[in-house]
Amino acid sequence: MMKLLLTAALVVVVGLQASAQSYDGLCFPGNECTGPVPITGSSFFTCEENCVMEDPTSVRGMDAFLFDVTCRGDSGTFSYRLMMARIMNEGRLRTYAITNDEITPLEHCQH
Repeated sequence: MMKLLLTAALVVVVGLQASAQSYDGLCFPGNECTGPVPITGSSFFTCEENCVMEDPTSVRGMDAFLFDVTCRGDSGTFSYRLMMARIMNEGRLRTYAITNDEITPLEHCQH
């Protein structure tokens, strides 16, 4: 019985460590088409696509998660990898969206 309880507790702890942090309330910088792009749950909407961040994988030794992003829109479907990382920069904890060709600082959305 004790072994079963310890195993269940370990599964819960490991599951909590592997789950991605919430990025609700943060926005990608916008453009003239979208304005700031808010993240809601695991989704964000650009001018032409609806995108979903899936399969979060924690990055060892960092406050970061790697996601598979799938976007669907009028021009079809495409996928890419996205790392969301929280980094202390100039005394302030900031969240950055990092892809293969771009690093974008995220901001808190203004309501």
